[in-house]
Amino acid sequence: MERFPRIRAARPEDGGGIARVHVESWRTTYQGLVPEEYLAGLSIEQRREAWRRRLEVVDGPGFAVVAEEEDGEIVGFAAGGPERDGTHGFAGELYAIYLLQGRQGRGIGQMLFDAVVAGLMARGTRDMMLWVVEENPSRGFYDRMGGQVFARKLDTIGGAALFEVAYGWSDLSALSGRPVETPESYLWRSEFFSGHEHCRLECWAERMRLTGSAIFLHQGLRARLDYTVECNPAWETRSATVSGWIEDRAVQIEIAVADGRWLLNGEHCPAVDGCIDLDLNFSPSTNLLPVRRLSLPVGGGAEVTAAWLRFPSLELERLEQGYERLSETVYRYRSSGGSFVADLELFPSGMVRRYPGVWTAIQG
Repeated sequence: MERFPRIRAARPEDGGGIARVHVESWRTTYQGLVPEEYLAGLSIEQRREAWRRRLEVVDGPGFAVVAEEEDGEIVGFAAGGPERDGTHGFAGELYAIYLLQGRQGRGIGQMLFDAVVAGLMARGTRDMMLWVVEENPSRGFYDRMGGQVFARKLDTIGGAALFEVAYGWSDLSALSGRPVETPESYLWRSEFFSGHEHCRLECWAERMRLTGSAIFLHQGLRARLDYTVECNPAWETRSATVSGWIEDRAVQIEIAVADGRWLLNGEHCPAVDGCIDLDLNFSPSTNLLPVRRLSLPVGGGAEVTAAWLRFPSLELERLEQGYERLSETVYRYRSSGGSFVADLELFPSGMVRRYPGVWTAIQG
């Protein structure tokens, strides 16, 4: 089962979808920076033809990739190739990267960025630069990706004088191991499980990881469970481990997910095939995964189905869940057909601050 959105090479027939993303992204990103009449006058049709002609050049020096949803909708694109100015000492350049506003915050931008880096490296290019409007609200993405500002210039866009800054990466091979967010640690006290848990969140360009330890007493069972959960940049679970003990029972679990197929200690678990998120019954940490993956706007909601690792059986079960974003930091969570409802208070990272009656963060 293929995951969406998928990143693939752009084709000439994608010109219309790319043009729509290009124009809509300009209108949301540069509102207030560029005159409204200029933004209103941007033509999707003109850009469609320009992109179609550009993509028809099979052996051109540049290339483009798109983010495509399952229904064929293009929601983002990026383009790169040889550095165009030739005066800054970089061989490669990221020409453009745009993503519809409603798809931001889901890791798709990182996937597009990584695809351009991979494309440049496949062409023998080992460094890269880009230009971005200094006041672009998404500029911090390039800081998180480890880019270094090395130049600044004045440009005119739609009659508005705007400064642009240049970011550079001198070694593209280093991007694969560079964190894109500062690692964060969390410590919870559990009223429901009578214990404590510590978790660490780490994010790199190509993967996300949760690492934690839970020590608790529940249903008369003493337990210590250490876990790791690995996700791709879109916050989709790819693998997990759980080890430790429950009373005198040793625990050693390995979970793997590929093409929607779930394995637990090498055994296929068809009941949870097609699930995207892993939910550890004994931990609040995995609520982060759908929160970050969905990136809901305030007032928005979504239904998801998680692969639920239930305590104490530690077997995978299918669990229908619902998330509704009530405010910037509060989500209403539902499960078990709506019979269980809780309003989760979250940290800005999306990690649980307070899960009423179950977990409370004492440090984070």
